[in-house]
Amino acid sequence: SPALRSLRFHIASLRQRVMAIQVRLGVWVVAVMIFCGGWWQGAECSRSARKSGAPSFLDEYTKAKKGIDEEEQSLQARLHAEINTDFAHLGGDFDSLRKHHSKKTVQHSSHKVNELVKQRQKEALHVKIQQHKSNVRQLAHRRLVAQATKRAKQAEHAKSVAASSDISQSPVGVGDSFDIRTVHRFDPGQSLSFARELFETFALSYADTSLMTGYVGRDIVQLGHYYAMTRFGCALDCNDAHFNGVDGILGLGLPDAALPSIPNPLIFALATDRGGLEGANYINERPLHQRKFAFLSTGSSAELQLGGYDRASTNADMVYVPTTSTTEYSVNVQSLTFGGIELLNWKDKARPNAIPAILDTGTTCLVIPDSDLGGRVHDRPYSKFSSIMTKGMSFYITIDGHLFEIPFQFWWQSVNHAPCVQKTPPSYEGILLGDVVFQSLVVEFDLTKPHKPIIGVAPRNPLYVPVLPGSGDALKIPLIKRSAQGVFVEEPRKSKYRHGVDHIPVQLNGGRTEYLVNVSVGSPRQTFTVLVDTGSSTLAIFARQPPKHGNLRVPSQERGPRRSRGR
Repeated sequence: SPALRSLRFHIASLRQRVMAIQVRLGVWVVAVMIFCGGWWQGAECSRSARKSGAPSFLDEYTKAKKGIDEEEQSLQARLHAEINTDFAHLGGDFDSLRKHHSKKTVQHSSHKVNELVKQRQKEALHVKIQQHKSNVRQLAHRRLVAQATKRAKQAEHAKSVAASSDISQSPVGVGDSFDIRTVHRFDPGQSLSFARELFETFALSYADTSLMTGYVGRDIVQLGHYYAMTRFGCALDCNDAHFNGVDGILGLGLPDAALPSIPNPLIFALATDRGGLEGANYINERPLHQRKFAFLSTGSSAELQLGGYDRASTNADMVYVPTTSTTEYSVNVQSLTFGGIELLNWKDKARPNAIPAILDTGTTCLVIPDSDLGGRVHDRPYSKFSSIMTKGMSFYITIDGHLFEIPFQFWWQSVNHAPCVQKTPPSYEGILLGDVVFQSLVVEFDLTKPHKPIIGVAPRNPLYVPVLPGSGDALKIPLIKRSAQGVFVEEPRKSKYRHGVDHIPVQLNGGRTEYLVNVSVGSPRQTFTVLVDTGSSTLAIFARQPPKHGNLRVPSQERGPRRSRGR
């Protein structure tokens, strides 16, 4: 080090000075000897001179000897002074070297202390996040229990309690398991148009082990301004407490994922070109002219648009991408970044890389994988996000080459003070795009070609206000008229009408975990609040047992041939 080099230099200089002083002393000794020799000769001469009367040199020698002694003492004093000065410099260098070493030791110790503090802070943050997640689950559970209790008090009257005996189910506590008394059930005995499919039952299961069972019925079902005769599930039992207070489920999925006993999703049954088992045209119907629907969500409500999408609800034109499956609304995602950092950091960038992403209204958060995707990426996306998670940042997702933003206010839950980002189960190496995405984007599902569905995506217009629950939609469809001059289309005269797109209000439950919409069944109509789910394809409504007499029953052997047109 520089301090050691300085110390060595001072020691070498000191040695040189000592040698120079020794040489000078030697010279003085030789001079004294020469002088003494001369003095001896001078003494002899003086004795002879005294004898002869000449002057003496003794006084001169004494003076010379005294001068030599004084010079020697002066040299010794200077030598001691220089030695003391050098030792003082060496001591200062040693002190500075010791202080430098101590400073390095302190810095090293301080670095270790900082690392320990950061580790403790990270552990405390992890514990806090786990507590937040637990609080969120408890809050959602309490809200579900409160909602179910409220619905139970409204539905618990003498008639429903008496009628509930026709279902073999033991009473359970609200919130612990499903209670049929908390829902409003379809009564087929009160519908003049109901017909039961003899010997037809259904069992509808979901990925979370939920199971709904019952029988298959046929009646007029209305969604928004459109209605048609179609098959649907009449549910008698369920094992999932999340259906407490919910009258059923409306599946808007694809026909390839439908049950064999209920092959047509409602969106296909309402379309003009229905195909399948609902191919016959009924007089009492109002068909949907375009097999399309769109979905969007805001902070307080949501909206289902039938027959296309409303351009006023988007900030830009819709871009369309193909789906990667005929059983689910899945698209290709090539990139997912957070705060400018790539979460899908592919190892092999020389070839195209993508993972599937399912658009699902039954999912609340943004769900991303927590694995290396079979060695295709450098880091696990969810773990990487957890390590760099910062408030105020946005997600950017690339869907088939189109970049879209998921702003901070949509993926951050301000009520729970936690991110609405979760990791996918180990069995699925893809992404689930739930309510977080539907708040950011307007998504259109084009089912004109069921085996080649198309997904449209556009940024949501923040100034657009969805139709409020309980309010009617001013729908006016253009009329096609024939005359002697030919066929022409008469457009609606009032500009307030929304041409051909039906806007259906969608409600949100307290925890933003469910979308709820109203459907009507039967003649006269019976209205029910059902769950909207693009991840399933079946309409199922909780119902009572069918009457033994008084309704038209359609035997299985009398069904017409299944048509493939439009499928």
